[in-house]
Amino acid sequence: IFIKMTNYRHEAGIETIDQKLDPLKLALNYESAKSSIVELLPSQGLIIKTKERTLSSTIYEAFSTIFFSELLKEYNRLLQGDFTLYSPQSTHFGYGNKGDNKSRTSVLTQFFCPGNALNKVDRSRRKDYQIKDDEVRVENRTMYLTGIMSEILKREGIIHGDPQLRHFFLLPNEVLLTYHKEGQCGHVPSKNGLGVIDVEGTRVLDSEAEDVKRDQDLFKTRVFRKFDVVPESSRYFELGTNFVNQECGDLRVAGHVYQLARNLFSKRFSNCVEEVDMKNKKIKFK
Repeated sequence: IFIKMTNYRHEAGIETIDQKLDPLKLALNYESAKSSIVELLPSQGLIIKTKERTLSSTIYEAFSTIFFSELLKEYNRLLQGDFTLYSPQSTHFGYGNKGDNKSRTSVLTQFFCPGNALNKVDRSRRKDYQIKDDEVRVENRTMYLTGIMSEILKREGIIHGDPQLRHFFLLPNEVLLTYHKEGQCGHVPSKNGLGVIDVEGTRVLDSEAEDVKRDQDLFKTRVFRKFDVVPESSRYFELGTNFVNQECGDLRVAGHVYQLARNLFSKRFSNCVEEVDMKNKKIKFK
């Protein structure tokens, strides 16, 4: 449902918020010590992210959420593993308080990513997770999943931009993940897997680029610092990277996913954007 609201100078998207529900938003410590204010609408599975920034930055994040979501959906299809990879999409944005031409207020509505941020996952000696036929600890399951994610981003030449552990979530089993397709919100039950949020810094480069290597080295260092707690932990990270290589070979999908994201973005938000430059994080307007 496309509607026009009156609170912002610029806005576009599909308004998914039911104003009759969640009269009180819940403030989340979702981005601790960061510039964003993030509020949760619990019964609707949405978050509202508010911060001061440019219109181009707002649009770039909205586009990046679609790109990242579609990328991980494609790898779910390709890998057919015992996991789900998920990144929540944006559905609506507003920019600039109406009547205030100097306002840089940016409001983005996104689906909620369930689960626990990796920085809050507790270590445990219990072997209540599985990788293939092995019963493993949560640390080893997390190493396996992050190995998969690391290899996907590396091979596709994708930089997250801020690979803090709080931006990667351990997804529970059988929780409903929300997607948007053909004008409707749909729900898909998850397998235990990995979610990714705050993708506003995403860039797409060559897989051999130094910035890609640096981003993944930083991510891997943070993962190992927290989860490499038993001798075999590193083996599970490599098991994840090897699984992607074995299943996908030399296949790369970022170009295809970019075009898909462009089509979805144009339908959902606006056709006023001529180009989204994901190498340099630039928006070219028509």
